[in-house]
Amino acid sequence: MFVWSAIHLLLFGTMIFQFTARGKEIIVDSIQWRFALLGVFNSVYVFFWTRHWYILAFVLSLLVSATVSQIYYVVKKNHGSRQTLGEEAFIHLPFSLYHGCEWMVYDQWCDG
Repeated sequence: MFVWSAIHLLLFGTMIFQFTARGKEIIVDSIQWRFALLGVFNSVYVFFWTRHWYILAFVLSLLVSATVSQIYYVVKKNHGSRQTLGEEAFIHLPFSLYHGCEWMVYDQWCDG
C-alpha cells in the first residue's frame, strides 16, 4: 500500500513539475495527452473496483497499464538522460514504479 501512496504523491509532483520549462518540454510536449488519459482511466478503474464490478475493473486495468507503458516508453526513449533531481523524482521515478507495480497487479490477478 505504501508504494501506491508514493507513486500518487510523485504523480502529484509531476503535475506541479509540468509548469517548469523542462517539465513542459517533457510532459506537455512529449507525454502529451497520455498523462491526462492515465488519470481518467485510473479513476474509472477505481470506480469499477469499489463497485465490485471486477470484470470491468480488469478491462480498465489493462487500459491503465497500456497507458503507463506508453508513457514509460516515451520517457525512456526521448528523455533517457536525467538532467535534474526534479526530473528524476517527478518524471522517471513515478512512471518506472507505476509500470513495475502494474505488472505485479497482473500477477496477482492471474494467480487469483
